[in-house]
Amino acid sequence: MKNLQQLTLIIVYVVYHVKLIFVLIYFVSTFN
Repeated sequence: MKNLQQLTLIIVYVVYHVKLIFVLIYFVSTFN
C-alpha cells in the first residue's frame, strides 16, 4: 500500500515537471 502511494507521488511529480517544460518551450517559441 505504501508502495502505491510512493508511485503516485512520483507520477504526479513527473507530470508536473513535464508540464513545466512544455510551458517553458511554449514561452520560448512565442517570444522568438
